This record gives sequence, C-alpha cells and structure tokens, in this order.
Amino acid sequence: MVRFNKFGLHQPLSRQSETCATEGMSISVSTLADYVGHGIVLLRGPVDLIEAHILAGERIHHGDTTVPVIAAGKTITGKIWASVRDGRPFGGTEPPAVCYCYTRDRSGAHPQRQLATSPCRLARC
Repeated sequence: MVRFNKFGLHQPLSRQSETCATEGMSISVSTLADYVGHGIVLLRGPVDLIEAHILAGERIHHGDTTVPVIAAGKTITGKIWASVRDGRPFGGTEPPAVCYCYTRDRSGAHPQRQLATSPCRLARC
C-alpha cells in the first residue's frame, strides 16, 4: 500500500506517515522509505530484462515529458524518458515494451548513453 500511495497516488511519504499517525500507528518516514527501497530492489531484475528486450529491438523510440518534483521546499522540473519498442506496425512479432527513466534535465546524453550500452550491460540514467 505504501508503494501504491507513493507512485500511484503521488502521496509523499511524510504525508503517509502523518495519515498513519492519525490512525494510531506511528510509522516514521525512514521506515516507509525502507519499504519503498526494498520494493525497488525486488523489481530491479525484471526491469533489467525489460530494458534489455527494448534495446534489442530493431526500432526504439525515445521521448521525454516534464514532471514536477518537490526538492528542498520548492518545485523543480524533472524529466521522465520513455523508451519504447513496438515492431507490430512493421510486421514484428516480439511483444511491445516500455521502460521509464527519470533525469533532472533534458540532455540528449541520457538516451544516447542508454542506446550506447549493450542489452547485457545497461547503464543507469
């Protein structure tokens, strides 16, 4: 539920901690952050496989979109890059896939770095 509230409902961990406190459960923000971190570690393997599948494609599409990010009491603009593989319109039979990567700027170096890596050894954005 913590990860869904954070990523699905965009609810900060501090607000989740406050909500738990109003219901009589004292759960610190650091404990909630541990829950989120453990979930991310568990997903690293499947994410790596999806990225490898995308990078092995004949056609890869990249795009970015801006997202507001709360940082040190203010809002900054971050970028989420989508990497997409879908060969079906071109007669391909492989399943389509998409992966997302967050960066703090729109530098073209981010998708270039990803495309320069082999499917077996992927760089992190």
